[in-house]
Amino acid sequence: MTMEKQQSWGWQVVLDVFVGGIGAGLLLVSFLLERTHGATPLTEAGCLIGPLLVIVGVVVLMLELGKPVNMPLAFVNFGTSWMSRGVVLQPLFIGAGLLYGLLPVWVAGFKNSGPGILIGTVAALLAILLAVYHGLLYSKAKGIALWNSPLLPMLYFVSSVAGGAAVLLLLSPFLSATAGQLRLLAAIETALVCLVLISIWLMASVQPSVAYRESLKKLFSVSFIIFSIAIGTGIPLVLLIISIFAGQTAIHTSLLALCGALILIGTFHLRHTITNAGFFYSLRLAF
Repeated sequence: MTMEKQQSWGWQVVLDVFVGGIGAGLLLVSFLLERTHGATPLTEAGCLIGPLLVIVGVVVLMLELGKPVNMPLAFVNFGTSWMSRGVVLQPLFIGAGLLYGLLPVWVAGFKNSGPGILIGTVAALLAILLAVYHGLLYSKAKGIALWNSPLLPMLYFVSSVAGGAAVLLLLSPFLSATAGQLRLLAAIETALVCLVLISIWLMASVQPSVAYRESLKKLFSVSFIIFSIAIGTGIPLVLLIISIFAGQTAIHTSLLALCGALILIGTFHLRHTITNAGFFYSLRLAF
């Protein structure tokens, strides 16, 4: 038997799970900040950009499926296929997210009204499902040991929410927010970055098969250690801790923006390397 790299999932899937994941995480974190500290230009932008990013992911998913006219075929295996479930889940999230993000433009005080809180809560719950969905999409791929890990959905979920919070950090120097919101955002991102590191450590610690161990060796390349671990989590964690003690200054917001950019780089590279580490054993018979 020889190990072969999967060729079915390429850059389209990587881009879909990246922008779709951070879009879901962006709305979720923005909604939580609004419920605790009220709406600000920063969170309002997050609630609107989140669904728009998922739309980009849906377009890329259509490219992966082939011709747009074939999209209805994706609903055929809804009961067994996570790809089909995602085709249903993503439009639901987009609809609820856009309602929550756009209606306040025309309806004053909408987000604090009963319907506004209800729609926002539904959008946030759909965001959680969408962030988990991308990991389940990978974990149900048969024959690829690394992807079949039950820890992968957890890693994709925490990294999606971390990526969403990173977008807010990146935008924080340009859009106003309360001091309390920024402190809570930094605290949330610090916890999420720690959870990403823990998830990666757990995936590396649990090695159930030879195929899984061989895939881990290919995953933990030099580029993975540099971009996904050092740049994407390690350095931002140090900067986030520094920012907590920096106070509300220009240096503070600059540190937050830098953290956001680094975490987004790491989030993309994490998905890219996991997709590229999709190896399986093939049996070839010689005659």
